[in-house]
Amino acid sequence: MSPVVETDRDPRGGGCIGIARACVEVRIALPAARTGWAPLAVRHAPADERLGMKTMNPVRWLSFAMGLCWLVAVQPVEAALKVGDPAPPLTISDWVKGSELPSDLSKGGKKLVLVEFWAVWCPPCIATIGHLTELQRSYHDQLAVVSVSALDARGNTLQTVREFVESQGDKISYTIAFDQAGITTRDYMEASGNFAIPYAFLIGREGALLWQGSPLDPEMDEVIRRAAAGEYDVETARRQQQVKDRLTMLEPLAQSGQWPQVRDGLHEILKIDPASDTCLGLLHGIYVNQLQDVEQLRAWASDHLEKHRQDGRVMRALAATLCSNPDLTTRLPDLALAAGRAAFEADSGNIQGARVYAFAWYLVGNLDQAIQLQKLVVERANGQEQEAARKVQNYYERCKALQSGDKP
Repeated sequence: MSPVVETDRDPRGGGCIGIARACVEVRIALPAARTGWAPLAVRHAPADERLGMKTMNPVRWLSFAMGLCWLVAVQPVEAALKVGDPAPPLTISDWVKGSELPSDLSKGGKKLVLVEFWAVWCPPCIATIGHLTELQRSYHDQLAVVSVSALDARGNTLQTVREFVESQGDKISYTIAFDQAGITTRDYMEASGNFAIPYAFLIGREGALLWQGSPLDPEMDEVIRRAAAGEYDVETARRQQQVKDRLTMLEPLAQSGQWPQVRDGLHEILKIDPASDTCLGLLHGIYVNQLQDVEQLRAWASDHLEKHRQDGRVMRALAATLCSNPDLTTRLPDLALAAGRAAFEADSGNIQGARVYAFAWYLVGNLDQAIQLQKLVVERANGQEQEAARKVQNYYERCKALQSGDKP
C-alpha cells in the first residue's frame, strides 16, 4: 500500500451519502463502543497508517442518519441558523437537573455552552449520556452542558424525562432541561434545518454559534478542545458550514444520478472554499467514476491550479486529491507534481506542503527528491508528528535501496 497525504482538515461539516457512493469506496463501520452507532465511512484511497500517513477522507462526516432518531420525514432545506450567528435564547419550562443557565446565550459568558437535544425514546441519545458526562467533568471550568428534551407525541413528557433522569443517577452529571412549549427546539433544531436527534450546538464565550452536529461525531470533541483553548476560528467554521449546507442540498441530485448537476454544484461550492478537500475529492471521483471523462478532469484541475497557485492551502488540498487517486489509469501525475510544487513554493515553511510535494515525487519514482523533501518534514515536525514523518522517510529510503538493487 502507498502512503496517502492528508492536508489541512476541515473541522466540521456534513455531507452526502449519495455523492460519496459515486466517488469512493464506502465502508460501513461496525458499531463503536462509545456511541453504539454505525456511521458510513469513506475511504478515498489506500493508505499505510504505519508510515504516519492518514487516509484522505473526502467526506469525513457524511450523514449520521444511521445513528440518529428522526423526528419527521424531511427534505434538505436552507438553514436559517448557521455557524457564526448569535445563539438563540433558551426558553425552558422546567430545569430537571443541574444548574439553571441564563436565557440569553448570545450575551456570552465565561464558559462555552453545549446545547444538546434528545428524547427518552431515542437509543442513540441514551448512548451519548456517558460521553456528555465525561465532557462536563473534563471541562467543568470551561464548558456547561445542557440537554434539552421537548414534549412530543411519542411519550416524551416532563414526567418520563424526570423518571429517566432519576434512574440514571450520577451517570448524568450535566444539566437537563425540559422544553414544554417546544420554543427552544424550534429556535435551534428547526431553525438549523435539522430534524434528527441527538443533535448538539456549541456556543462560544462571545455568544456565537461555533459548531453544530451530532454529538456522536468525534469531531465535536476536537472542536470543544480547540474552542476551550481559544484556537477555534469562527470565520473559517462559518465558511465550512456553508460548504456543509450546500453539500446537503446536492444529495437528492446525487441519489437520482444527476451527475452533471452535482458536478456543477460542487464547482459552485469550491468558490466558497477552493481548498475544501471534501469537495475536491468528490468532484475528482465524479469525473473519474461517473462521468468517466479524464480530459474534463484534467481541464478542471489545471484551471484550479492556475487560479489558486499562490494559495498554499488550496494547492496542498489539490495535490493530495490528485495523489490519492487509486486508479493508475486515470491518475494525473504531472498535475499532482505541479500542485505539490506550488504548495511547497507558496508556503515553504508549512510541513504539509513539503510532505505532499515529497509524496508527489515518490509517485513518479523520483525517490531522491522525495527523500530530500521528507527530511525537511522531519526537521520541522515535533513529537508524534516527527516520528510519523521519520517512518515515511525510512519507507522512501527502503524503496530507494530496492531501486539500487540492494536487499530490503
